[in-house]
Amino acid sequence: MNEEMRSFLQVFLQEANEQIELLEQDILKLEQEASSELLQEIFRAAHTLKGAARAMGYQAMGDLTHAMEDLFDLLRNRQIEVTPELVDALFQGLDALKVMLIEIADTGTTQHETSALTAQLRAVAHCQAPTMNASPSQTTEGEELALSESTLEACQQALATGHALYRIDVSLAPDSMLKSVRALMVLQGLEAVGAVLHAWPDEAALEEERFGTSFTVLVATTQPMEKLRAEVERISEVVGVNIVPWMPPASTKLQTAANVEPTGLHETEVQAASKEELSKEKGQQTTSAPQPQTIRVDVNRLDNLMNLIGELVIDRTRIAQLCAQIEHQLGNDATMEHLQEVAIHIARITDQLQDEVMKARMLPIENVFNRFPRMMRDLAKRLNKEFQFEIEGKETELDRSVIEAIGDPLIHMLRNSVDHGIEPPEERERLGKPRAGTVWLRARHQENHIIIEVEDDGRGIDPTKMREAAVQKGLMSREAAQRLSDREAIALIFTPGFSTAQQVSDVSGRGVGMDIVRSNLQRLGATIDIESWVGKGTRFCIRLPLTLAIIRSLLVRVGEAVYAIPLNSVAETLRVDLQNVRSVRRQPTILLRGETLRLAHLQNLLPVHTAQSNKTLAVVRSECKHKPEKQALNVVVVGLERDRIGLIVDRFIGEQEIVIKTLGKFIGDVQGVSGATILGDGRMALILDVEGILNLANHQRGVKAHAA
Repeated sequence: MNEEMRSFLQVFLQEANEQIELLEQDILKLEQEASSELLQEIFRAAHTLKGAARAMGYQAMGDLTHAMEDLFDLLRNRQIEVTPELVDALFQGLDALKVMLIEIADTGTTQHETSALTAQLRAVAHCQAPTMNASPSQTTEGEELALSESTLEACQQALATGHALYRIDVSLAPDSMLKSVRALMVLQGLEAVGAVLHAWPDEAALEEERFGTSFTVLVATTQPMEKLRAEVERISEVVGVNIVPWMPPASTKLQTAANVEPTGLHETEVQAASKEELSKEKGQQTTSAPQPQTIRVDVNRLDNLMNLIGELVIDRTRIAQLCAQIEHQLGNDATMEHLQEVAIHIARITDQLQDEVMKARMLPIENVFNRFPRMMRDLAKRLNKEFQFEIEGKETELDRSVIEAIGDPLIHMLRNSVDHGIEPPEERERLGKPRAGTVWLRARHQENHIIIEVEDDGRGIDPTKMREAAVQKGLMSREAAQRLSDREAIALIFTPGFSTAQQVSDVSGRGVGMDIVRSNLQRLGATIDIESWVGKGTRFCIRLPLTLAIIRSLLVRVGEAVYAIPLNSVAETLRVDLQNVRSVRRQPTILLRGETLRLAHLQNLLPVHTAQSNKTLAVVRSECKHKPEKQALNVVVVGLERDRIGLIVDRFIGEQEIVIKTLGKFIGDVQGVSGATILGDGRMALILDVEGILNLANHQRGVKAHAA
């Protein structure tokens, strides 16, 4: 495949995926309301996809899409009705198209068998549709043109705005091998100089070559007749062109649309095409209003641009620190004031540039949310449950890197809500609930974060059952389970291997899912919280950063090293009086608002040890005995719910915006460390992975408990 064909293929794949996504969303809406506007949009998407597939030579894909298009055409002409069986068949067709696109993307071709599915789609149409007439009749020059009322209105509008109507009879060579291609090229050429109002036979018949060697087109245009003739005659295998001015006779208006043969252009499409063409030609004579312009940009360019912005952010901080040092050394003179003005200006421009690049990387979260209605519909049928799936905040924007990673966790949470949360219809009726439940998926902005909520009005999570399940699975003793608060018991759902499902299914019940959800979210720098009410429902709340490239963090010092803790993982910071620290099973512990909080020295947890590593509580007390200023400990509380810990550090430096850098393949994965950043003074600071820190702390606690 040469470079030109490869570029065509990329455009085809991108546009085909867009059309399939649009079709999937609109077919779901069909079950709710089969409006004329929706059916027209569906038909256009299918028609566009079919044409693109055939133009690229993927005949099987074109045939399958054409079978679906026939169903859409019957629907919009009100010849068949929307049924669950029809929607299921259409979704099977979409699934097959997705498989074919994957094959084409991988190999450039597809061998997916579609003949059986195509026959099934045609059988669905045949079962519902009334008996249709034979192929459209040919129209000769001497025959009167039968037009629908909407087409006649478009003709009258064209005449009222100074356009001329022309009837164009086209003849192709008798030995033409590509009659359909030539006919469509004629239509496309005429659309470039006017508005095609009607075609005989219709466009579908032209595409399928259900005509002899001639066809007729009705065009509205301001161009001269010679221009129309030139557009048609330049197409190969056209041997005859007859163009005559045409006027709708007065008697034609009295004809009813019931006797008119269906055309390839829907009535509303005719009007839209006419209006669009008329306005386009009018715009050539008058000054048109400016239109918004967009271009497609390779995402790699945006990633590179974001990396460069990150370097500017680092240098911005360094410049600010250097200005402060110079002012301290030389005092505040006129030169220093000018330098500070320049530094402030650079900082402001860098901030604006950072904001603009981040906005360019933002995508509406509907790019993820649109995947779920189809999944939820399939789950409802598979589990025999009834519920409404409501989405709010689809316009909320999120960084592309976050959007790519958030899909899988949301899938797990939605499946959990349907399988564990929503009760069967009969059970809901016995409980006095509406037969159909509701699952909500919401997104909204909150300060510098995105909040995503998954909520259901199902049975909720029973803390008592959670405690019992934890004991039965050997995750904790019965005494330890009884000490858990209801909120801590509910949070057991995030424990690896934990499940309360009575039966294992392909949806859930294998003890995997929610722990993976939390792990994946924490790798994104996100947090997840859960609220549940027995008999009323459950709500999961995810707090996501807007971007993964630049984050707000809390800088702390431990010995000579500086560490960055992502701010969204920090619950609070404390100054703890050393006298309030107690040792429980060799673990420093404090009482915080009536609940115990274990403490750990950050330098003892990290794999990179220093000369001061492995401090015990006794060592700390000894060091602080003769140093009044160290009689209080600096503690950073991190984590969520029952899995929280207070990290002891030497000093709080403050909040700062940092640029995340990977550790590189030579260093590899280091537990407790997610990356590194460059500080304003040029030094490197490690970025802590709070999940890894918690795992290290839990491991050390287990070792100490075993030794005790």
